[in-house]
Order: sequence, then structure tokens, then C-alpha cells
Amino acid sequence: MSWPDGEVSPLNIPGWRRFPLRARLAEQFPSLPVRLHNDAVCLAVAEHWLGAGRGSRDMLGMVVSTGVGGGLILGGRLAHGRTGNAGHIGHVVVEPHDGPRCTCGGHGCLEAVARGPALTSWALANGWHPNPRKPPGSRPRTDHRPAEHRCRTRRRRWRARMVRWDARTDRSTGRRGRTPRQCRRGSRADRERS
Repeated sequence: MSWPDGEVSPLNIPGWRRFPLRARLAEQFPSLPVRLHNDAVCLAVAEHWLGAGRGSRDMLGMVVSTGVGGGLILGGRLAHGRTGNAGHIGHVVVEPHDGPRCTCGGHGCLEAVARGPALTSWALANGWHPNPRKPPGSRPRTDHRPAEHRCRTRRRRWRARMVRWDARTDRSTGRRGRTPRQCRRGSRADRERS
């Protein structure tokens, strides 16, 4: 982002390169002052003002999402830097030798290693699968029935479960088992005690 004029050029969103965000917002809201900064700086300011950094003179706020960003508070004040990127630690080189290529053109940047999509790619490449019950490469089952039919089917299954649950008895005491609703509410004795 070019600061303070508010033209954004996110590396991770090519469609927004050199987009005049501040000017567009000022056009939409002519009676309001428009100030713009990146998400990590806004997070750092908010945490210093009302959150975990309250009372501290110096702090670094970090955001990890599609990228890695940071906002820096020094001496109780926001440190912008000459270009508005003070504290932006996403492009600090953490793997100088054979590190992954970053969208900035460098190699081994923190953002290239630790941003959300990079962590997901690394996990998938190392054998992790989001649903361990389904084998990798299997497609999710798509239910094409109308929503009303799906709900009706779920209700029937739930009623069947309730009947099975009600039919259970504790053979040692002869008492019936409790339904899930009874489990959530607690026993009568528990309710009487409170």
C-alpha cells in the first residue's frame, strides 16, 4: 500500500494492484474522513488501545492469513516508517538457503513459509488430509435431494435413535436409559440439588 494516499497493491490479490481504495471510499462517503492502513497495523493499534497490549509501551502485532503482516508500537505510539511498512515482518528472510519463492520475488521470506496457504500446501504435501475418514482424492458426496427431504430424513433418523435410546435399560437397576435431551438437562436429582 502506498501510504498515506491509500493506493493498495496486495501481492496476494493481483486484481487489486494499484487500486485507489482510499479515493474510492472518500467518493462513497464524502462527509466522513477516510483513513486507511493495513490490517496488521490496525490490529496492533486496537490491541495496544483496548486489548492484550494495553499498558505496554512497545509491542508488535502480527496477522497471519493469506500473508504475514505486522504493526509496530514504539514508545506508546504507532511507528509508520517512511513508507508505512514499519513492523511489516512478512518479508524478513527466515530460510535463506533453498527457501520457497515468495510473491515479492525473494526466497525464504516469512510470508512464503508461514502464510495460511503455504502451511496448508506443506501439510498436504506431508501426508495430512482434512478428513481422515475419506481417502485422499475422494470426492465429497453431494446430496441433490431438496432441503425439505433432507430435513425429513434427518428427523426420521433422530426419532429412530431416540427409540433405541429409550429402549435401553440398565440391567443391574432395571431403570431405563436416558435420552440425549435428558443428558443435556441433567438428572432430576441434579436439578433438585441446584
